[in-house]
Amino acid sequence: MKKIVAYFRSHRLLASLCILLISIAFYMILDNFTAVGNLLSRLISIINPLLWGAFLAYLLDPIASFLEKHVFSKMKKRNAARTISIIITVFISLSVITLCVALVVPQLISSVKLLIDNIDGYLDSFRDLISGIVQKHPQIGNEIEDLLGSWEKVVTAISSWIGDNIGNIVGTSVKVGEGIFNAFLAIVFMIYMLFDKASILRLFRRIFRARLSDEKYDKLNAISVKSNSIFKRYLVGNITDALIIGVLNFIFMSIFGMPYALLISLIVCVTNLIPTFGPIIGAVPSLFILLLVEPSYALWFLIWTIVLQLSDSSLIKPWLFGDSTGLSPLGVLAAIIIGGRIFGIVGMFLAVPVAAIIAYVFKEYLDKNLERNGCDSDGNKIPAPEAVSKVEE
Repeated sequence: MKKIVAYFRSHRLLASLCILLISIAFYMILDNFTAVGNLLSRLISIINPLLWGAFLAYLLDPIASFLEKHVFSKMKKRNAARTISIIITVFISLSVITLCVALVVPQLISSVKLLIDNIDGYLDSFRDLISGIVQKHPQIGNEIEDLLGSWEKVVTAISSWIGDNIGNIVGTSVKVGEGIFNAFLAIVFMIYMLFDKASILRLFRRIFRARLSDEKYDKLNAISVKSNSIFKRYLVGNITDALIIGVLNFIFMSIFGMPYALLISLIVCVTNLIPTFGPIIGAVPSLFILLLVEPSYALWFLIWTIVLQLSDSSLIKPWLFGDSTGLSPLGVLAAIIIGGRIFGIVGMFLAVPVAAIIAYVFKEYLDKNLERNGCDSDGNKIPAPEAVSKVEE
């Protein structure tokens, strides 16, 4: 009887029960994947302002900390120094955003309106261009006609979709209003997080200190420091890189007098935030717009995009990132594909730093176990000292 009781109290039984429960839960999630996905999407939409607020606080905290430590370092009241630093940081950030919106949005709206107003003329010009090519090269006439037929079907489908969904304008206006309200909530939450940074860190430190041994706590702290370094360098570097590419693209298009320079440069800037696939995603609609206006513009833009992306990958990105991720090109590609399939555009954007952190933790785990088993970093057995001395003799 005592053996039976001892068996039921053993850690092995508890571990087996945990594995069984996890397996059942995993099966139920897979069996109801759509419902679970909808539930997660609903939960994320509810806490979306809080997530954005935390993200913005994470981005702005280094600025506030820099001001606190270097600009107001001589202030005796550190709480006052922190408060002033946060106020200045938030004021500068909101001022820059307001200035960009005031300068960019009106021109952006004007460019989009001009494109919509002239789309019929652009299509006619494109058709005339294709007709001229068919006259000069009649042997490809059938292929061109098939292409034009498909083109007209696409345009008709788009027009029909716009007509069928014109009633969604009111719903879109409601979403815009909801988005403004969520942005306000995110800013408020961001400010509170910046002020309560010390309290938040203290809470996590108390929780982990209460539950973990000193050794495990030190390991977790080391992983947290490394993860923070990877995320900050990646986010700051990626945003800086996208701004540089967008500005260079705007300068190039303005010098050569290409239309819709601001609109296309904004598309290039935003899509460049997505690693690997971003430049392709941004180039396709940009080339489409320029091809309708003037095919020669599209050709020069394509050449410029190739040169710009080659320069970005060989000069700008190494200067900004260095080897901060530690991932191979294959690892980056796999992370982007998996992140995109699971979490969409946001997943593609955050896939690389998350994969870099996972790779770092896994490498630390492997190195520790290899060392314990008497192997080097390549997995080869390290000869024992006695064996080495015998070989030398």
